[in-house]
Amino acid sequence: MLISQPFLSAAAHEDDSTQPVTTLGERSGKGAFPVSREFGWHGGIHLEAQGNADSSEPVCAIADGEVVFARGSDDIPQHHDDPAVIAAHPLLYYKGWTSNGVVILKHATEIGEGVNVEFYSIYQHMHTTQVTRGSRVYRKDAIGLSGAIYGQPNRIHFEIVADATSVVALMGRNHGPLAAEQGRTNSLWGDIHVVLPVGTQLYASDPSVGSAAHPAWQVPVQATTTEPAIVSITESTGLITLTTRSIRGAVLGSATPEDAYGLYERATRRYPGCPSAGYEMLRFGRVIGPDAPAATDLYQGRLPHIRQIHSPVDHTAVYANLNGPGVRVYSDADFPDWLGWTFVDDDTDGNSRCDSDVLIALLDPGAPPAVSPPAATSGAAAPTPAEQQAQRKRERIARAYARSLDGPMRERLSYCVVKMPTEWSRDDFDTRWGWLKGTDPNDLPASALMTGCLSPDAYTKLKQHHAALAFWEDAQAQGLTLGKVHYHFHPGRFIQMFKKCGWRSLRELTQTLPKRSSPNAGGEIPWQTAQNRWHSGNNDHGFMPPDMHTAINRMWRKYGFSTPQRQAHFLAQIFKETGALRATVELGDSRYFRTMYEALTPQEAGDDFDHKHDWLQAMGFLHGRNRPDYIAQRPDEVQQKAVSMGNTQTGDGARFRGRGLIHLTGRGSYAAYSRFRGRDFTTDPNPELLSSDATAVADSAGYFWISKVMQSPNTGALRSGMNIDRRADVGVADANVAAITTPVNGGSTGLPQRREFFHYVNFILGDAPNMPTDPSLMRQREE
Repeated sequence: MLISQPFLSAAAHEDDSTQPVTTLGERSGKGAFPVSREFGWHGGIHLEAQGNADSSEPVCAIADGEVVFARGSDDIPQHHDDPAVIAAHPLLYYKGWTSNGVVILKHATEIGEGVNVEFYSIYQHMHTTQVTRGSRVYRKDAIGLSGAIYGQPNRIHFEIVADATSVVALMGRNHGPLAAEQGRTNSLWGDIHVVLPVGTQLYASDPSVGSAAHPAWQVPVQATTTEPAIVSITESTGLITLTTRSIRGAVLGSATPEDAYGLYERATRRYPGCPSAGYEMLRFGRVIGPDAPAATDLYQGRLPHIRQIHSPVDHTAVYANLNGPGVRVYSDADFPDWLGWTFVDDDTDGNSRCDSDVLIALLDPGAPPAVSPPAATSGAAAPTPAEQQAQRKRERIARAYARSLDGPMRERLSYCVVKMPTEWSRDDFDTRWGWLKGTDPNDLPASALMTGCLSPDAYTKLKQHHAALAFWEDAQAQGLTLGKVHYHFHPGRFIQMFKKCGWRSLRELTQTLPKRSSPNAGGEIPWQTAQNRWHSGNNDHGFMPPDMHTAINRMWRKYGFSTPQRQAHFLAQIFKETGALRATVELGDSRYFRTMYEALTPQEAGDDFDHKHDWLQAMGFLHGRNRPDYIAQRPDEVQQKAVSMGNTQTGDGARFRGRGLIHLTGRGSYAAYSRFRGRDFTTDPNPELLSSDATAVADSAGYFWISKVMQSPNTGALRSGMNIDRRADVGVADANVAAITTPVNGGSTGLPQRREFFHYVNFILGDAPNMPTDPSLMRQREE
């Protein structure tokens, strides 16, 4: 999924984990979620655009989608401050003009392998709209300008909603707390949450160190858990933090952060039989596959997962096996209730009041205090038990409403997923609002905070105002299939959560190949050609196996390509390496591979100097040498290269030619990858799998990326050490692309094209509002 805010200026705050989600342009008070004025249901939030009334930033599509419904706002009437005009126009109500333009987008994307999801975004109170029903929009496309809400300019009401089936796909369930025995593996992203059972043993030191020769670990147990505990594993910009929580989700403390860039080295040391499986255990708390743990890496039949954690018993630093018997493992994709995720679906009366005991208990968790009936005044009857109960309920709801306006509680409420009727239908207005009519406030339901009833005239004006804003029946007449009762998410929280999901749909990946780029980059690539290269493969001027879109998503998930910036740097490199996804194997004849990677005779060196001089110059082989020097020195260079690559047998040059999205080349590289995966990629015909099998083609590139050792000063765009992510995380400038090209390519071949690809892909995957200005680039859109 690719998703962003409707106002792109808010994206600047999203990477700040300390920034509450309810402050990203959201207006409090009457536009809060999920309850607002008088404790009535409110299915969205109010957002304010940056700018002034005459020049505000546009409202943008939050994700790729289709326009289901679009309506421009009525024009503000002349003399709109005239009392007679105000009285006559239903949109001049309360404190001023309210715009009634609206856009509904339907979004279809993926959040995991085979996990297709649908949801809707609703943009109400638009001033103008610039999309039409049935048209396709892409994320960040401007769909119109914000309007006014009761006289306040540059405002919209914004909702994200879905039906019951879609909520199951999005969250794994649509009711109650998380009850699955284990978390989803087809949708797996964000933080990992390991639930330790009662009786988990805690150690003062790593029990697996020095215990290989013993049938049981030799380190004494320091403590044992007496109630379940949760260990959350969070990875962010090179650091892994393990946070211990109580089973109710309260944070108890965190261990010293670990080096995320060194995860490969740790896996190869701890799990030598199959480091690939161990790598997944360290990242996910379980092995996803396809590589199985080696028997030699198991302890008492299980793959150990030893990490230092904050002790839930005595709050010291201890070690625990996070893969012991009875352990349950989840991710953010399971939306655990202990993180606050709460389904509010118990209010079924269909009116606009919040009558949910679940929500009221969340806001006012204590039992209502017992109250003594007031002393009867002269001539007045004592309150009945029913009247006393109603009074207690009113008092509790008043407390709940007051707490709903508190900043920390608003954050808590943003984790609620609420099943409620839309507030934008006309034909059931009386069902939802009829309780407001009457003359005696004491006749109002106990769940109503109104201090007075609406007169017939006031009720009629409210109904007329609402009718001018409503659109649901109009949208259904034009094809909207979503029922009036559906699930509402806090839009800011929804966007924040699903930005953690690094799985990209086929349509999203198709857009990463520009429709037009420079001839030495990708040239002209129509939509269908781009989609075919990702999905069906390529047999035109090269070979690319099918299903690369799935394989690269699996690889990104495994190796931690969880941010748009990392993914953009990776794609920029492989697009150049593969000719824009056309080839996965180094091309050449038998002489080329022998003289490049095995042996070169002096005579062959002379022939190359005479007939391939320009190519030698372009490849950087000449180094300014004349013919005699080149003939004298080049054969030794090839021999030394063959030794460094592990090419010891005749034919190794062609056998272990460069293969994969990023080429692994040489017997030594193939053997190292075989050891990592616990598989054989060196015995014929298995080397060919690195160019013919989509999983191996993608996975080998991820392995190359995280295992590459770089040597340089730690200055500017350069970083030294293992894992190219060290440099990918630094920035998005041209210098950053150059710093990454060196370890990938061994030099700077094709650097202008890599920069061209990067700036384009970073726009597609990131939140920058504008396309790169490079005139050679054209955005990929479906014809």
